[in-house]
Amino acid sequence: MKEISKGDIKKLNRMSLILALMYIPLLVLPVPLAKFLGWWGFAVYLPIVAAVLLYAFRVERFKKEHDIQTYREISAFMEGKRLDEVSALREEGKRSYQKVFLAIGAALFGAAVAAAMLMIFS
Repeated sequence: MKEISKGDIKKLNRMSLILALMYIPLLVLPVPLAKFLGWWGFAVYLPIVAAVLLYAFRVERFKKEHDIQTYREISAFMEGKRLDEVSALREEGKRSYQKVFLAIGAALFGAAVAAAMLMIFS
């Protein structure tokens, strides 16, 4: 089992913060750009989406290298610990359906933000 270094913990903290800050314009900008720039707004938005996706893939690669996916695994990693074998197997079993719920939740949140932005700019 690979040892968790303080540098890895700091790196994950920094990467998580940057990704969270990158999601803000990703959620807020599409409606104003479309409203004020029309189709040109879409051209402005695409590079933003590409940058966020590339960074998200970078974060996911880091998590895969350290075998952390679920909230419990990430929490243990942030504390510099690893889950015991039974807990790790239990968390691995949860991963498949947790990703489905996460995707559905993200889609619903994105739709709610888009609807709110449409109401504001209409």
